[in-house]
Amino acid sequence: MTARDLYRHPLFWVPDAEFQRFNERSLPKCFSFGDMDILEEHNLGDIAENYFRCGEVLIERVYRNDIEDFVAQFPIIYLFRHAFEVRLKQIIESQTGEKASKEHSLHKLMNQVTGLEDWAKRRLQELGDLDPNAELLRYGGVGSNARDYLGTDVRFFHEAVCALRDYLAAFTAAQATRSAS
Repeated sequence: MTARDLYRHPLFWVPDAEFQRFNERSLPKCFSFGDMDILEEHNLGDIAENYFRCGEVLIERVYRNDIEDFVAQFPIIYLFRHAFEVRLKQIIESQTGEKASKEHSLHKLMNQVTGLEDWAKRRLQELGDLDPNAELLRYGGVGSNARDYLGTDVRFFHEAVCALRDYLAAFTAAQATRSAS
């Protein structure tokens, strides 16, 4: 990769062949927009899964003691919460055939979906109650909104959100099958 002035060169630019690589594991590592389907809006499922995978990477770092749990807690919970928000939007689009709103409330999004099991609604409700409009985990304020001291075990939390992710992925696939027939 070409050396660039860290203070003057733009953060993003139109590349020529400099970002070409053999596969996703080879060099150069890059962030690019506009030329990959995974980044397009019609792939909400892939986008949701990417947020979820990044949350899992941070959880693994907590398990390995590479980063403290209290340092990573807001980013981890936010990444999972956002993954579920995007997944709900994908389900809404599948059920209605229309583009989902820019809404961030898990409560409002969940209520636009038909057929979710009660336990999944409760999990989404818990995450929605913790951060109603996707702002508190980003900017702070979760603690000030808690009526009591709240906490969770990292391993339990991880397993529970994995169960919800698996359920919502299967639910989404079932919706796609219904709309195709």
